[in-house]
Amino acid sequence: MCETCPSLSTELKDPKPKNCIIPSVRSLYDNIMEMNINQQYAPLNLISPNDNAVSQFRLAIPSFPKPRTYTLTASSTDSDSSRLGDLVQVSCNSPLESTSELKAGAYLESSIPGDANITSTSNHIKEPSGLYHSYLKEPHREQAPIHRWDPPPLSSIFPLERLENNEHCHADRKRLLPSTDEKSNLALPQHSEISPDKSHAVPIKIQDPESEFLRFAPLLKYLNSRNLSWLLVQFLKEYHQQIPLSGLFHLVSSAKHPNFDFFAEPSSAYNENTKFSEMERKGISYCGIIIDKFKDLSTRRSLRGTNLENLKKPGVVLHEALRIMLAIKILFASLIPVEYDHSGDSRVERSSVYKVYYMICQTLIKRYPSRSNYSDIQTLLLGQSVLGKITKLIYPNLISKRLGRRGQSKYNYIGITWNRDTVDVEILKLLNLSIPEISKHFTNFVEKKEQKPTFTRQISTTPIIQKDIPTLTEQSLAAYWKTRWETPLYGYVNFSSKYPETDCSPRSWQTGINQIPQPSLWAKDNVNRSLHFLRAYNIDLDPLKQNLNRGKFSGDHQIGLQSTLLRAMATLQSLNAEAHAFMHLYLAILLLLFPIVVSSEKEVPRYLKIDLRSSIQECVLQLAYSVPILMGAQARNLKTFIGILEGMARLVELTMTKIQSECAELVLRKMIRDLELADDVKGKSLNNISPLEKLQVDSVLMSMKAFNFTFKESGPNTDDEDEIGTISAIAQALVKSIKITKHTMSLIPALAKNEELNQVTEDLPNQIFVIGLKFLHEFTLADSSIRKLPIPVFNYTLYHVSNLIPCFSFDGFIDSHPCHSELFRESFNCCWVLFSMIQEYLKILSEVVALSTTLDQISDLQ
Repeated sequence: MCETCPSLSTELKDPKPKNCIIPSVRSLYDNIMEMNINQQYAPLNLISPNDNAVSQFRLAIPSFPKPRTYTLTASSTDSDSSRLGDLVQVSCNSPLESTSELKAGAYLESSIPGDANITSTSNHIKEPSGLYHSYLKEPHREQAPIHRWDPPPLSSIFPLERLENNEHCHADRKRLLPSTDEKSNLALPQHSEISPDKSHAVPIKIQDPESEFLRFAPLLKYLNSRNLSWLLVQFLKEYHQQIPLSGLFHLVSSAKHPNFDFFAEPSSAYNENTKFSEMERKGISYCGIIIDKFKDLSTRRSLRGTNLENLKKPGVVLHEALRIMLAIKILFASLIPVEYDHSGDSRVERSSVYKVYYMICQTLIKRYPSRSNYSDIQTLLLGQSVLGKITKLIYPNLISKRLGRRGQSKYNYIGITWNRDTVDVEILKLLNLSIPEISKHFTNFVEKKEQKPTFTRQISTTPIIQKDIPTLTEQSLAAYWKTRWETPLYGYVNFSSKYPETDCSPRSWQTGINQIPQPSLWAKDNVNRSLHFLRAYNIDLDPLKQNLNRGKFSGDHQIGLQSTLLRAMATLQSLNAEAHAFMHLYLAILLLLFPIVVSSEKEVPRYLKIDLRSSIQECVLQLAYSVPILMGAQARNLKTFIGILEGMARLVELTMTKIQSECAELVLRKMIRDLELADDVKGKSLNNISPLEKLQVDSVLMSMKAFNFTFKESGPNTDDEDEIGTISAIAQALVKSIKITKHTMSLIPALAKNEELNQVTEDLPNQIFVIGLKFLHEFTLADSSIRKLPIPVFNYTLYHVSNLIPCFSFDGFIDSHPCHSELFRESFNCCWVLFSMIQEYLKILSEVVALSTTLDQISDLQ
């Protein structure tokens, strides 16, 4: 037993619970172990990096050391086995645990004869599992056995009288490179000390911005969009106090608007002096060097002649890096780690952190109004979820706990408080407002500031003489109403787009259990044409096609959706391909995905559809943040492609929606009854039409009026009678498709019994959706009168019908059928999901058809 260090031995015998403060002697011992493992045969009389922690003896909760558990096993030749014991384990309080084995013969030779293995738990050795435990619980202590060990006297290996100076301790420590995961918490070269009055790091001074940047520059090799926030935190956490917030805002604005020089003398446009001290200028220059690395390769000349000359350009958008840098500085400037004492001054509401960030950004915008357009600079603001992730990166040991009375509790960050130098009284007064109210507060301020001064004295006005004022006539009104419907900013569909005469269904409607739906003949022809075109650019999508046909939808391999798409995009950009080459790539990807997107869970199991949705969402993120900015038509095409992928992800999620199986058959009967009532013709007159057909006629007329479309444009010989007949034929075709769908819906219970099922399955919305799509393509779009309608007019007609069909009238239904307590709710859910799927499907189908038609026209011209 160690007599010279009773505090350490006591701590090893009786570990403190996690919600208590840990004596820093044990943290000091962990640092000794770590330095000996990393340095290998390094002298043991180095100065500890936690010397100030010893002087204050207690560390606050946010400054817990990284988790480490060392297990030393002595060999049979150990000459001091009584001192070491058979097994040694030292545990540190931590919410994370992982284990790896290292050779540590050098350390044992310095203090204990013989060989030994060290089993260590540390974030510096192996990544944590990502499972966060509460500080109030200790599940790992109940599972792992604790063996006593009396450590050697600390005075013999680490003189306590030399713990007052650690200026030269960190320079010799081994630097570790981080992983590309943003959640990684690997060690970087530490240059910070523990403040005697606060438990946060005191940044060191920047002597040379370029040399300080080169310390971290090798990490850019591992940079991607997922670990961008983590890397920027590493860049700024040691120097943030030298970086003025206003200066960084100037720098961020100048990166978006390069004409601004934040080192220039103050001008009349600014009331606040923009001069900075020498150290602040170095901090701003340091940030400027970081920002330059996210710009074009031509601006990155400072690395030439160094070992980083061949460093590739990070695949990160500059705008995203600017937003994150500004957010990191605001968080550093507004929050201070403190020791939690159960008072209101040692915690902040989690939602208030974003409000303060939002208000500080608005204050900077308000203080420097000439920096840029007000609406343009608003794009620098991050979302609440992204800011929360950055907060956890800055304070990785931060505890979030729900506090307050039941029904009124809110999440609080424990162990931090506001920095009153940044968060003043005016900001604190606005914390009770919501984000829209805060936005309105600052918007009103800007509008009031932009208003010109008005005069209150009355001025006699002279009569206004009106000359040459045009008057509205019948001809001018007719010319006004002939204004053509404008094409949306992003989209392939225009007013001249129409559905093709051939069946444009994306898939074959022959279903099979656990079988991927096969593409239709139209889809197969378009895919083969695009694949053949892309082979000229050395792009092969056949492996991706085979993977999708086998049900491999995850994108974590080289021939996955995400990897294949990004490689193809990079190839086309490197070859300066024309816009239609990108369009062929978009069409091929969309048609390969479309049959699987509209599949049922009998064809594609639920877990595979979840993989498909995740893969599509990951593609959307990568295209939005990793692909270099395109210009002109290519930018519009990419925006449209991303929008279609987002629609597919939503449609996949809708197809997985289920209702309660107990009332699924009742919901089905209710829908069939509503359609039968809507198709009932009252009266025996031939001129009478059913409510359903009248609804279709009204929808067609409303759509034609909305887009100012007439059938007279189809040909010069079309008269009013022909137009009325065409509208009636369109309504009858739509009613026919609905009737056939209703008849097939009535067969669902019988089909369920044939499959030896006790009741109608809970995926009823998707079953009706697949049935409706089949008859939509086989009967509705095959009708010659419907093909006369432009795609926008036809889609708008179905949108209007789908919004009005669910009448939810239960009169007479409850009396003739057994009622279920959730029937009303599930009926609404089923109808809402069904018609949402129809509307989403029509949006995707129309864009894919229009894209295919556009490529046909380009190939005809060539």
